[in-house]
Amino acid sequence: MSNNASRTLILFGCAFLLAAKGAGQESAAGFYDQGWQNFRSNRVAEAITNFTRAMESSTNNDLSYRSGVDRARAKAYAHNFDGALADLNRVIALYPEFWPAYYYRAETRVGQTNLDGAIADCGLAIKFEPRCADAYLLRSDLYSRARNYDAAMDDLNDCIRFNPANTAGYDRRAGLRVRQNNLDGAIADYTRLIQLNPNSGRYYSPRAEAKARKGDWEGALADMDLAIRFGPAKSWLYVERGWVQLAKGSVDSAFADSAQAIRLAPENAEAYSLRGCARYRRGDLSGAEEDFTAAIERVDNSVFSGPGLSAFMEFNQGGIYFVQGNYESAIGSWTKAIEENTHVWQWQLQEWIEKAKAKLQEKKP
Repeated sequence: MSNNASRTLILFGCAFLLAAKGAGQESAAGFYDQGWQNFRSNRVAEAITNFTRAMESSTNNDLSYRSGVDRARAKAYAHNFDGALADLNRVIALYPEFWPAYYYRAETRVGQTNLDGAIADCGLAIKFEPRCADAYLLRSDLYSRARNYDAAMDDLNDCIRFNPANTAGYDRRAGLRVRQNNLDGAIADYTRLIQLNPNSGRYYSPRAEAKARKGDWEGALADMDLAIRFGPAKSWLYVERGWVQLAKGSVDSAFADSAQAIRLAPENAEAYSLRGCARYRRGDLSGAEEDFTAAIERVDNSVFSGPGLSAFMEFNQGGIYFVQGNYESAIGSWTKAIEENTHVWQWQLQEWIEKAKAKLQEKKP
């Protein structure tokens, strides 16, 4: 459940409680209020009981519908998706234009891996409430899963059009724009996020990555400096700045950032990978091999997963091969890394591959 959805439902809950109390429904409203307190405290079984009591004792339709939806949400949270779906279908049969029922039925269907049904329900939620940001966001995520990126982008654009201050909309659109290599658009979205969250350093780092992908090293470094200044000392921020420093050619600065990252988090696999690259650039081949090996040994602490994790392993293995003079194997590993994950700008793999090819030519008689 998103934070926006939680806030929306709290407001709905308050409104319905006031309406119910005004109609002499103090008992039903009390059960509903207690159900919400239970749900927020993760006491799901008690929440279901109190929402049921609210439904059974209420003569106020709005409160009854809301109790049915929230009982369904509690059931879904407990992975009783069939029970949740039955509750939501019942509410929709009684009140066909009650948009929250469609939105939470969409979430329930995601839990059942019925993604087409979830997309259809998001459409119904939007039909009855065109400003429903969470429905646009959920449907956009589902379209992205199906690799229908144009439809996902359309939903994010609509989310922002109806909700100009919705940070999740800008954040996801920026990520999708990076995927589509629309770096200027992504930078614009991250800039808007920074304007909406002036006291947070959260969005400087992804904006720095977008700038780095464009080759704007100075702009990327300025953003990483701000990310580090605004936030608590985090190892991964120094790693990210270090990759930018290395790409810019500032090897000593990259080495210093990797060392600081390791001091902050001694098991950070990426920090050792970065330091290995910096050591190689310094001519410290044995140190580079040691760090690439350390990165592989700590791969369980890597931020990567799936293809990204495989690419990370291949990158470091390629580094080991390279410093050992096994250039053909290094090229093979780095080629696999690129095939596994194209979003590896920070490793500058094509540059490493060209170096390995040059080394092979030097070895030819």
